[in-house]
Amino acid sequence: VLSGLSKPWGMPGEHFEKVVMLRDYTTMCLPHHSEILSMIALQEAETFLKRNRQICDENYRLLQEFLLRMSDWFYPLVQEKQVQAESPFPFRASTVFPRLKHPLGGLGSALDALESPSSLAEHLASEYSICMIVSEKFEFDCPAVRFGIGMSSFPKSLQMLEEALNDIRSRAESA
Repeated sequence: VLSGLSKPWGMPGEHFEKVVMLRDYTTMCLPHHSEILSMIALQEAETFLKRNRQICDENYRLLQEFLLRMSDWFYPLVQEKQVQAESPFPFRASTVFPRLKHPLGGLGSALDALESPSSLAEHLASEYSICMIVSEKFEFDCPAVRFGIGMSSFPKSLQMLEEALNDIRSRAESA
């Protein structure tokens, strides 16, 4: 972790590995290298942030479209203020918590086994190898799901979730 720069700057992993490969360590002293990489990132802030803002903007748009397609499962996101007028999707965070509708999937008693967000997360993990973090883990008062939209792999993950939820729906309807 690079002193809080991991999300907006996209600094973990690849950049740090390049520094680590330069030396042979018997012990790791990460804070010094983290400090150096953090200073480099802060000096080139716009370079790092521009790329990650573009990823978040595009993934936010994809998530909104997904939530509208999956309206039996989720409420759409509501954005109260437009942060920057020049961006059609000025959302500026890499984590989003859309609310889940209840009954899950709008299927009522057909999905009794999936009575809570946690049971849905457990089912997705065991049956579809999809990891979903739900609001109960964050002590939220309403049922919601955590989406990390700062990764370039987000569209593929969203597609997998949509296929799984559609499969759950078709199985419940045919039961």
